[in-house]
Amino acid sequence: MTPEEVAEVSGFLEGLTVDEARSRRYAESKRLIDYLASTDWYVIRQLEAGKPVPEDITQARARAREAIDWS
Repeated sequence: MTPEEVAEVSGFLEGLTVDEARSRRYAESKRLIDYLASTDWYVIRQLEAGKPVPEDITQARARAREAIDWS
């Protein structure tokens, strides 16, 4: 990058404000979505083989879905 481009990008970045609460909500939602993805195999196994999803997994998945901030 040229010095002018660096100055332009630096000026842009200095003007940004970080919404800490929104960043935390995003990080938590990402963690919950990752949890759901990591336990999807239980649901697939139930559909394909009829083996029930353990109740603790079912409850944790429900709590995760409720807690995800989709906004």
